[in-house]
Amino acid sequence: MHENEQYTAPMEKLRQAASVSPRQKLYTLLAAGVIGASVFAYNALESQPSETHPPAHSTSEQAEKYYIHKNITATVFWVGEEASAQNDNINNLGSYWISNWVAAYGGVDDPHDRCGYRPCDFVPKENAFYFALPFGEFDEDGNLKHEDRLNRIPWYTGALATNHSILKNRWVRITHKNRTAYAQWEDVGPFELDDAEYVFGHAKPKDARAGIDLSPATADYLHIDGKGKVSWSFINADEVPEGPWKKTVTTSGIDHTPTP
Repeated sequence: MHENEQYTAPMEKLRQAASVSPRQKLYTLLAAGVIGASVFAYNALESQPSETHPPAHSTSEQAEKYYIHKNITATVFWVGEEASAQNDNINNLGSYWISNWVAAYGGVDDPHDRCGYRPCDFVPKENAFYFALPFGEFDEDGNLKHEDRLNRIPWYTGALATNHSILKNRWVRITHKNRTAYAQWEDVGPFELDDAEYVFGHAKPKDARAGIDLSPATADYLHIDGKGKVSWSFINADEVPEGPWKKTVTTSGIDHTPTP
């Protein structure tokens, strides 16, 4: 390693980020480790992640009736997915909250080589039933969004714990035809990063191409082959029934440790 490599590399990534979309820019900043601990109210970057983190919800929450989003186009994505025209040239080697998502998950969640609801090559360290919705807590510069955006989140109280996301690991109920699955929120997308009016309101998705991304396990359970129409709503953790989605429950927090 050259003497100044650890300093010049992040700055080069910043220069690259200036010429790409907001989503690409944010992912670049997160993965580069450029965003400092002072940016996050809960010091997400100040140290290595602890071994366990509390889930982004509490079973003591009162059972709420969340809005049911109907007739939403769902597409399939996966941990370790390479960049392509189909995903706006954004790879899924890292997620919105985890720089090295592949390592955290245990490998590439290959949708074409399945053994039941998991990839054949390994047993995932985290929940194989995961999804992405097009809203994240941070703006494209890595700062927490303004209160008027965060206040749209039904469970937001203003209290943020160390390495603790407001959104990550939340549960949703997803229905396709006569089948219903449950999954945890582990990435932001598809195509948008700030569609609060849709995610937490009654609006349709800003981007008509899709409004939710489903993991291979979730899509397989729902019998969705690449793309399909679903209804979905948030659900409190203590309301999630038993099923394959509870075989391994993800509890990890934010980890923006730069990827080696």
